[in-house]
Amino acid sequence: MNRYPSQVLGSVVRLVIFGFSLTFVTTTSFAQRELPPIPAIVWPGTADSDPARWSEEDITPEQKFKTARAEALAAHQDAQNACKSMPIEDQRICLAQARVVFESEMNDIRQRFGDFR
Repeated sequence: MNRYPSQVLGSVVRLVIFGFSLTFVTTTSFAQRELPPIPAIVWPGTADSDPARWSEEDITPEQKFKTARAEALAAHQDAQNACKSMPIEDQRICLAQARVVFESEMNDIRQRFGDFR
């Protein structure tokens, strides 16, 4: 009766040692293998299709204001579209919140860059 637990313990110890040795052998052989280089991702039509103005940096406060305003308008439009996909009961509240956020962003933009209407 005492022999059975020691056999199980011996088997468990052998399995653990085998597992560790297998992990070590697999890791070292994988690390020695040379992997192929990562291919460059080139999206079709992106290299030449971007307008030149996208690569130009905004320098004057008026340019920065116009860019920030365009981004705020785009975010507001996205918020409005998201509101329109909601149930009708929630649309009015959502649109009002989107408007408040847009006006807050525009006030921040005007404080940072001035008002160029």
